[in-house]
Amino acid sequence: GGDRNPTVLSDGRVLFSSWLRDGFGLMAISWAGEDLNPFCGTQDSALAQLEACELPDRSVVFVESSGDGGGVGGRLARV
Repeated sequence: GGDRNPTVLSDGRVLFSSWLRDGFGLMAISWAGEDLNPFCGTQDSALAQLEACELPDRSVVFVESSGDGGGVGGRLARV
């Protein structure tokens, strides 16, 4: 119920947004459903990290929302 926006990375892992204690953070898991690991947690008072996408250089971009804008938008972040 708290997971959304899955995408497959070039190494075969599935990256998705998952509800953590205070918001959505990015988690990664193997295609077989093993080795669940945090990919990027909510830092800097971010409320949500959503809509992740891997770029050709293997960096990942996502929308990071602080929740103070009143909407679902936010700034574009890259890791």
